[in-house]
Parts: sequence; structure tokens; C-alpha cells
Amino acid sequence: MYLPTLILAATAAMATQVPLEAPGPQHRETLPEAVQSVKRLVKEIGTGTMASVFPETAGANAGYPYALMESHAPCHPDGALTFISFPISLMTRNIRADPHNKAAYTLQTPLKQGVSAYGQPRVSFTGNLTFLAPDAAERKRLEECFVEYHPDAKWWVPGDPDGAHSSLWSRLDITDIYYIGGFGNTGWIGHIPLELYRAALNE
Repeated sequence: MYLPTLILAATAAMATQVPLEAPGPQHRETLPEAVQSVKRLVKEIGTGTMASVFPETAGANAGYPYALMESHAPCHPDGALTFISFPISLMTRNIRADPHNKAAYTLQTPLKQGVSAYGQPRVSFTGNLTFLAPDAAERKRLEECFVEYHPDAKWWVPGDPDGAHSSLWSRLDITDIYYIGGFGNTGWIGHIPLELYRAALNE
């Protein structure tokens, strides 16, 4: 009468002694893969966070960082990022007050429910924001490119006399790229060589 119970117990004991299959090695992102990931972020994620520093004339805020949402488009062949800057904005005023127009800009993979944000690719660009005065042909090219990525920007493109805001074309000339591909055991983490980034963007 106890035979079924004994058989079940023996089977359970044997099952616990069977070693589980060892997990295979996880793929760790390579530098070339990281460069392609940065390219995807630049081309597919049009809105990020720009950071500047308050100038010495900013009173109690002097020297402190300031960061807020901005939108870019990859409209320059050398990998620089194109922006529409507004003279009225605090970001623009901070950057223009800096002799070198220093700024930083970050992009990250959109958040997904149930997926850790820390396991997703993100990138930080450091550089100098150059305010442009393009000729008519270049202005038309920038407008067509930027509006392709941000259709609503047609209402405030620089040079439009009927535009909703006074605005300027600007270009973030990148001096450094720092990339985090996710968790350190699978994502590539480190500085991305500028020449690799520029070559990838022009592929």
C-alpha cells in the first residue's frame, strides 16, 4: 500500500540530483556593435536631454548645471547634431554666455514596462553648440531634414516670418561620446571613437 508513495519519493530524490544544464555564455556587446547602437539612437530617438551650466551672472545658480528636454536631427554629414535653438530659452542663454558654447546631450532607449532602464542603451554627447547663419540653400536643406524627423517643427523653423517663435539653427559639434550599452556583463561601456561614429553615420 505504500509502494506508490515510495516510488514518488525516489523519483523526486533522483530529480533533485540531476544537474541543471549550465547556462551558455552571454554575448557581450562589441565596440562595432556599440557604434551601430549609437547610430540607431541618433537616427531613431529624436528627443533627448541637453545640459548647460549657469554663467557667473546667474546669481545663486552660477556654476550649477541645468538640463531640459531638447530635440535634434542628424542633418550634418560629419556626425554633428542639428537643433533649433530659441534665443528666449534659458538653455540657449546659458550656452551663449559660455565663451566656448559648451553643452552636453543625452539619448536613451525608450522605457518599456517590465524592462529595466539600466539594461538599455544610452549615450552622452559632449561638445560645443555652434549657432548658424546659413545661406538660403543650406537653410532649406536643414529645414527639410529637420521637419522630416520632427513634422511639428514646421511651425517654428528659423527664418519663417510667420513662425510662432524667434529661432536659430544650431549644431552640436561633438568632442566626446560616452556610451553605456546596458548592464556591464552584456553591454559595451566606454568612450566611442569619433571617427568610428562619423563613419557609421555616413554609411
